[in-house]
Amino acid sequence: MEKVRKVVFLLVNAETEPDPKWDRTERVPTFGVMLASYSSIAIDRHNEGTLALLKDSAGSWADEIRTQRCNGRVVSTSPGGCGDIQFYVVEVKFDALKDETERIHFKRLPTALKLPSEEVDKTRDAAHRLLVESGEFQRLLHELK
Repeated sequence: MEKVRKVVFLLVNAETEPDPKWDRTERVPTFGVMLASYSSIAIDRHNEGTLALLKDSAGSWADEIRTQRCNGRVVSTSPGGCGDIQFYVVEVKFDALKDETERIHFKRLPTALKLPSEEVDKTRDAAHRLLVESGEFQRLLHELK
């Protein structure tokens, strides 16, 4: 950790959301649909908690590394100083898509290990745009200059 200056966590969140058609029907959803909805809620809560913990931990890790590197000296965060370390937590998630139709499309795309090639291309394009639009990623790019 002596020479590390930047640590980047790139989180790709591909969580899905259930189709709300069940909200508009009198039929009782099947067991499989209900199970998928319950697990989605649990995963969403787990994801939020994990992300918050990672962000909190990144700050603590940076402080710990600065303390060890500076070894009792004044902590200098200037480039090359003993406290020159930054952590970046960049999250890419479909919820950040601005176009509602596109956001719904990706949020309902099944999380499968195999997708048609055109869906893969669309997903890669969306991920690229989300990454470029991320404030934390832009902060990293600015600080790398």
